[in-house]
Amino acid sequence: MTMVDTRAVCGGVDTHLDFHVAACLDQIGGLLGIESFETTEAGYRKLLDWLGGFGTVVRAAPTPPRQIGSDRRAGGRSGGPVRSSDGNPQAA
Repeated sequence: MTMVDTRAVCGGVDTHLDFHVAACLDQIGGLLGIESFETTEAGYRKLLDWLGGFGTVVRAAPTPPRQIGSDRRAGGRSGGPVRSSDGNPQAA
């Protein structure tokens, strides 16, 4: 019997107009790598392949949008997906 050691990883993506910056974390939040990718179909494939090179991707998501100049302690958004009335995620 062969034992395969596969670790679960997750990715976070900071989105920009011309490129995205992705970070890959292990199960305990350890940083495995940071890389930037073009905002093209080929760039998205490279990003997913890059994440998968660290292990089994169990979650990947963009970072929540930020309001420039807002102070989160003074009632700014706490982050996370915004859902419309029908329950679908939507951009904030």
